[in-house]
Amino acid sequence: DTAGAAVLYERAGELLDAARLFEVMGELREAGRLYEKQLRESPDDGEAALRLGVILARFGRHEPATRALQRAALAEQQRGAALRLLVACLDALGLSQAAASRLDELRAGDPALPLTVADYLAESFGDPRGFAALARDTASAAGPDASRWLAGRYRVVRPLGSGGTGRVV
Repeated sequence: DTAGAAVLYERAGELLDAARLFEVMGELREAGRLYEKQLRESPDDGEAALRLGVILARFGRHEPATRALQRAALAEQQRGAALRLLVACLDALGLSQAAASRLDELRAGDPALPLTVADYLAESFGDPRGFAALARDTASAAGPDASRWLAGRYRVVRPLGSGGTGRVV
């Protein structure tokens, strides 16, 4: 009973183990919540930061993913994996110089990696636009109403309300 085990791990304070189980079950939001909680309790936990960064990147939340991956890159064991994903997140945010800098760090350890960010993203994601391509492809698969998609995965059906500081769709 994976779900029961995850709940028991969380009750016991073993947040990383509980989050891993929720991730295995596909409950990424719950896993992300637990990774965030783990990072509040242990700010130097590179594994929690890396796993949170991966989840956030999958949801198209590149800015918070970048922050988590930068924390993960400080931990020696997660450094390589964090830098690989960080290149893609920084590029998705339009920070091409920062992405190139992180790619240079990766190339210092593995000179066989592509020289440019676009080539690296094409090799890693199958498209030189990286995460941006994934979001666009999801939206274009939606058809002519693609402009009504948020983060490439949520379709706006109708606005729910609005106020002085924003609107809810």
